[in-house]
Amino acid sequence: MILTLAAIVAAVVGFQAVGQTVVTPVNQHDLVTGEKKVDDGSLIESLGPIKTFNPFSDSQLISSTTYAFQALASVALEDMSTGTIQVAAAASDDTNSTIQNLGFEFWYDGARFTTFGVNGNGFVRLGAVSSGTTWLNESATTGFNTTTNAPKIAPYWDDLCVGAAGQVHYKTVGSTPNRKLVVEWKDMKITRNTTCTTPVGNGTFQLWIFESASGGTHQGRIQFVYGALPTSAAADNGYSIGLQSGAATNFASVTSATDTVSYTVANNAQVDAIAAGKSFAFTTVVPIQPTNLNFSMVTPP
Repeated sequence: MILTLAAIVAAVVGFQAVGQTVVTPVNQHDLVTGEKKVDDGSLIESLGPIKTFNPFSDSQLISSTTYAFQALASVALEDMSTGTIQVAAAASDDTNSTIQNLGFEFWYDGARFTTFGVNGNGFVRLGAVSSGTTWLNESATTGFNTTTNAPKIAPYWDDLCVGAAGQVHYKTVGSTPNRKLVVEWKDMKITRNTTCTTPVGNGTFQLWIFESASGGTHQGRIQFVYGALPTSAAADNGYSIGLQSGAATNFASVTSATDTVSYTVANNAQVDAIAAGKSFAFTTVVPIQPTNLNFSMVTPP
């Protein structure tokens, strides 16, 4: 039995909606290339590569469409007084953590992640490679809007050090499909200002990463939440806030003073104070589940 292209797509992809776009699983690999055998041994026509499409895995772009931005106020910091794992100790400088488990599946810029590393200067790198000890967010070669340490998420990246009574730590809260990773930079010296000797902590901020599982309330959302942060020291050249992945031009840069975002121009020279309760959120686009599915097998004449 020879199957037509439509039948192969319906059978291999899993479903096809009449009058609707075919929605496929998250596998981006070729499903059929050249001559292949189906389970009953019959020959599939030589059709060349048939690729799947998935809005999470194939977009490969950080934009206002894929990561919609929202500025919020009066958002409380998550309680981190118990149950956390420390990744940077008090009075430490330029610390980067070993690789940690997210605790759930998270999709970011078309790729699936289950692990991450934390940099003590205020950002997270997703995946199985450590961020190193970099602090130069404004650098044209290793900074925020470069390919170095991609993919990265930066709630407040500047040259920081952990205060004498502070720490960088994390925990996962909630239950599936609404789990949330919380990373907290607690009592940080904002900013380092040439020395980390006996540092006095004067600011706390958090990164929230929400599980990407189907049915979650905030599916795949990324959120930054702030305690009161003072003005950044001029000696440290300003901070960066936002998302970056892949190409150096693939980013979202937040300006805290105006509660705005740019997907084309990076602001790496911010020195403004941030009020307690301020929060910035990026919400991913969730595909709509198809309805009224119909299946049919086409046989040759």
